[in-house]
Amino acid sequence: MYLGTTSLPDTTATATTSNGAGFFGDLPPGTYTLKITPPSGTTCKRGKKQGWAAGSDDQIKIEVIADYVVSAVGFLCQ
Repeated sequence: MYLGTTSLPDTTATATTSNGAGFFGDLPPGTYTLKITPPSGTTCKRGKKQGWAAGSDDQIKIEVIADYVVSAVGFLCQ
């Protein structure tokens, strides 16, 4: 689910807003790879100390553990 411009969940959104915020819920435990696809003319890379490297700077591995909230991860886009 993505967050709207007011930083509240927006169930109609199909992409992030300019703040790039969103979240996933109800994922089964496991390791997931999140890949960022930036807008044309923009590049994104994993922020320092954000998650685990996943083969390239535009990907991050996230460990999902049952009954825990996984902290925010960050990408820097320019």
